[in-house]
Amino acid sequence: GQESARWAGQVAFPGGHVERGESDHDAVARETEEEVGLDLRSGSYEYLGCIPEKPVPRGIDTLVVACRVYLQTGPDSCRRIDPHEVAAALWTPLAGLEEPAIEPLDWGAFLGFSAIRLLCGPDDLFLAEGTDKAAAMQNFQLWGLTLSLVSDLLVAVGLRPGPIPIRAASM
Repeated sequence: GQESARWAGQVAFPGGHVERGESDHDAVARETEEEVGLDLRSGSYEYLGCIPEKPVPRGIDTLVVACRVYLQTGPDSCRRIDPHEVAAALWTPLAGLEEPAIEPLDWGAFLGFSAIRLLCGPDDLFLAEGTDKAAAMQNFQLWGLTLSLVSDLLVAVGLRPGPIPIRAASM
């Protein structure tokens, strides 16, 4: 389950890999449906474009993160959360990220990275079976690669004049 996963407790987007014979859009739709139960092919979403790809060095090779952006144009919600992949999913407005309160993380090895605590109302949260709602509502912090991707999106759509710093200012 997610408790033992390397990035357990982290905020991230649905993700995975493109399978043989599958387009990027097919992979995004499949992974999003599998992990959080949203159907990008339902007609309730419009593809907007891509955030610039991010190379992430991993020892002897490099992972390339390719983020596709969709706009929700019709009704839909997380119908099913895969408890093996995700503990909870959250809807949060982009407008709340225009001038976020940036705070440094204080998690051991990640000390000093910038983090943004996402506001979470009870109607914005979707839980996998067995996930504690109160704990989930306290643990939504954007940081690292996910914060960088959100920052790129906010700059691209003109909601921020420049990127959110990934390293917090000294305390």
